[in-house]
Formats: sequence, structure tokens, C-alpha cells
Amino acid sequence: MWTKAHRARHEAGLKEMVSTCAVEKMARWLERADPPRSEKATPVLLVVGAIAWHLRVGGPWRALPAGFPAWRTVYGWFRRWLELGFFDRLLCDVACLQRCAAGRKPEPSLGIIDTQSVKPAFRAAKAPAIPVQRKFYGFRGAARL
Repeated sequence: MWTKAHRARHEAGLKEMVSTCAVEKMARWLERADPPRSEKATPVLLVVGAIAWHLRVGGPWRALPAGFPAWRTVYGWFRRWLELGFFDRLLCDVACLQRCAAGRKPEPSLGIIDTQSVKPAFRAAKAPAIPVQRKFYGFRGAARL
């Protein structure tokens, strides 16, 4: 049953505030990591907002709404940051901040490997190098190679 607390937590305005705050923090982080080269450069906040919109909604890059920069600009920045590994670093930094906020060390001290992910790799290493030829059975049941 929905209570007033549930409705307040799932209110659309609150979600928009959280996503706006996250976009602003990401834009500041990316601007420090890769500062614009000129004064005429597109503001990073708009580019990050457009990337966040695209990842949330999906679809082609050309479908960005009118309030965002040109799609080629947004896509160019996205590809640049992706190739430089900034999104991976950003996620690592966020994980470290979350761990520190929880009172733990910034880096994990233990790793766990699930056996379900190990088995397929082990089987792939033992697979024959030459593919096995399969028989094709025609409509009358006669085996054909």
C-alpha cells in the first residue's frame, strides 16, 4: 500500500532533482579531468546532460531534443571520454567514495570468483581446434554430408 512517505520518495520532482545533481557532479568531474580547450567550447554540463538523456531514453544520437547541443558535438565528446577511459575512472571514483562513506577502505581487499563464470572458460580451452562436421538429414531421412 502506498503511503505519503512512498509517494514523496517516488515523486517525479525528486527523481529529477537527483538526476540533475548527479549530472552536475559528473560534469564537474569530467571538466576537471578533461578541461575544454577554448572559451567557445560547448558547456560540459549541457553535453553531460545530453549524454544522460540519451542513455536514459535510448535511440539514435540524431534524436536529441532541441535544448541540447548538436548531436555530433555530444557524440564526439562521448567518444572522446570513452576512448580516454574517463567513464571507467568515474565509476571507480564513485565506488571509492561510496566505500569510504560506508566506513570501509577505498579499495576492496578480497575478490570472489564465481564457479559459473570459470566453467565456460575452462571448457572453451579444451574445445577441439577443428570444428566437427555435422550431418544434414534430408526430407526422406537419408544422411547427407
